[in-house]
Amino acid sequence: MTEGRDREYRNMEHRNRRKTVAAGVLLMMAFGFIGNTLGFFVVPVSEALGVSRAAFNLYFTILSIVGLIVAPFFGQLYKRVEISYLILFGLAVGAVTFMVMSFAPSIGVFYVAGVLLGLVQQSTTSVAAVVMINRVFGDTAGSAMGTAMAGTGVISMIMS
Repeated sequence: MTEGRDREYRNMEHRNRRKTVAAGVLLMMAFGFIGNTLGFFVVPVSEALGVSRAAFNLYFTILSIVGLIVAPFFGQLYKRVEISYLILFGLAVGAVTFMVMSFAPSIGVFYVAGVLLGLVQQSTTSVAAVVMINRVFGDTAGSAMGTAMAGTGVISMIMS
């Protein structure tokens, strides 16, 4: 009887690990999607707004700097708040931000959007994936982490 329970527990733990790696891959694909596909819009958007490409690319710089600053705070926040709630928060902020950008009448709106997207892009995708995998796999997270991080490469190939 105990052997059956042990086997059931191992199977459940194995399924949980596979789901965690799959979630990590999807989060990294989301991270890569944002980072890679936005570059395709530099020329058409900068021309439509009547600004230089350099002025538009400042948006990417703002997004990256804000992401760099807030990532450690999210790392601490993941200790207190359920990961899924923060990922859903990032999804909502990201969706609203992209919707706002699609109607942006000026470059200033893109700069504000860069701040908003910077708050969640890295923190609720790649940081969340690392935290999830480390929690589930512990000291044996190496291969799982590598598999999850491959999600950015996969999405780059698809989108390019």
